[in-house]
Amino acid sequence: MYDITEIDPEQVSPGEFKNLIANTSDEKLRAALADPNVRKIMLDTVFARMPDRLSVDEARGVDATVLWRVGQTPDEWLVTIRDGGCTVTKATAGVKPTVSLTLGDVLFLRLLSGQASGTKSMLSGKLRVKGDVLFARRVEKLFSTD
Repeated sequence: MYDITEIDPEQVSPGEFKNLIANTSDEKLRAALADPNVRKIMLDTVFARMPDRLSVDEARGVDATVLWRVGQTPDEWLVTIRDGGCTVTKATAGVKPTVSLTLGDVLFLRLLSGQASGTKSMLSGKLRVKGDVLFARRVEKLFSTD
């Protein structure tokens, strides 16, 4: 098994990455993400893989933009879902998202690896939602964690 501090997420499969996140403590994840280079590689990799993880069946008929704000000094990403496809870009001024999701780095990795629930995170205040709350509840179903 890999150690989170010793891997390049671009070099492991999505399944291996999911297992790595699942088997790493929050403390170790936090420590790894404190390194700006590791954080950038991990987040870049996760967002780059989102279009491949989109569930086409769940995304059918969806026309929405999700602004992800990840971390205390948040990195901002726009995930646009349209026509059963998905594009990911760095956030830019002037785009009005359907929903904005603000959360910590570790929770973000836990959510996308299926280790945490978006609904429970919203209810506990760990995931802040602005915009279409009903759509926000659908977001986790749009992406496969396998």
